[in-house]
Amino acid sequence: MKKKVLFLMHVDWNWIKQRPHFIAEGLAAFYDVTVVYRYRYRRKGYQKRGEKNFSGNVKKLYLIPKIDKVKFLKPINDFIRKYAVKKIIEKGNFECIYVNSPKQAMLIPERYTGKVVYDCMDDHIALAENKKVRESYYTLEKKLLGTCDELIITSNNLEKVLKKRYPNIKFNPKNITLVRNGYNGKILDIEKLDTEYQKDKFIFVYFGTISEWFNFDVIVESLKKFKNIEYWIIGPVLGKVQFPKDSRIKYLGTVEHDDLYEATKKANCYIMPFKLNDIVVSVDPVKLYEYINFNKNIMTVEYDEIERFRPFVNFYKDTPSYLDAIEKLLTDGKIKYSNEDRIEFLRNNSWQKRVEQVVSVIEN
Repeated sequence: MKKKVLFLMHVDWNWIKQRPHFIAEGLAAFYDVTVVYRYRYRRKGYQKRGEKNFSGNVKKLYLIPKIDKVKFLKPINDFIRKYAVKKIIEKGNFECIYVNSPKQAMLIPERYTGKVVYDCMDDHIALAENKKVRESYYTLEKKLLGTCDELIITSNNLEKVLKKRYPNIKFNPKNITLVRNGYNGKILDIEKLDTEYQKDKFIFVYFGTISEWFNFDVIVESLKKFKNIEYWIIGPVLGKVQFPKDSRIKYLGTVEHDDLYEATKKANCYIMPFKLNDIVVSVDPVKLYEYINFNKNIMTVEYDEIERFRPFVNFYKDTPSYLDAIEKLLTDGKIKYSNEDRIEFLRNNSWQKRVEQVVSVIEN
């Protein structure tokens, strides 16, 4: 009989596919996995993934909309959360609870005796929308780090941040595991890829979440300098983001994960134009793995955590170097990496490899 794992997911099951989805799907091959996530009633920008390709169980957590930001009403939703998850745990007899957000600390019963794994995939406190939320996250994450049996981090910088933030917690190196992000495990056949680029323009593509860390400033400056370039932006918008008004910036909405290559195969270059802040410098970007799989040029802002991608990407530091990188691409559009290097990198960094690491953590 397979070990039973409760996977508490802090993103919607039908949000753009991210680390929690890949890990949950992979673990279902080894364990009896039950995923619990909060159902969002406003489903703009969501995908139609469903549960048909998932061998585990998916349970929706229904809460009262719009009251989490109201101080005297939020306890109602907190009670519903705790009660619903407690009943699932009591009924399921889970040997492991897998969490990926400080908010989920409140959902783990005090008397739970199984293993708790905290997959710290982001700097959640840096992501918090205001001081009040940051303080709440700090308290919850401190509790979670003090009680979890295993800590998984996605970047070296995250480990440094956590140790500096919580100096009174005694971190055991044996219980801290670096499990980076990966790609979806299906290496595209290079010989069958569409090699017909747009002839009259050079197309840059970004796909992923669009939020305040997206640097539209460098894009606007590049459009002023180069008349034959265009940007396609794909993905859900998080928060208040103002798109510049320019006909050469095309927002294509959300595209199903499996359709991303087909939707962007005419692109010349994939980009990651982020503003460097506390959030970004701790990120190991899933999109860079997928960009490499699509066998096109890649341009990204430079920071220490992604230095290992140097053989595959064109780095820039600021607006002048961003413009210089574009000029170089327009002059010589040759792809930086070979097909052999691409295949080797993808094989060594697949989600399957990452899941095997997580299984080792659970079985530790």
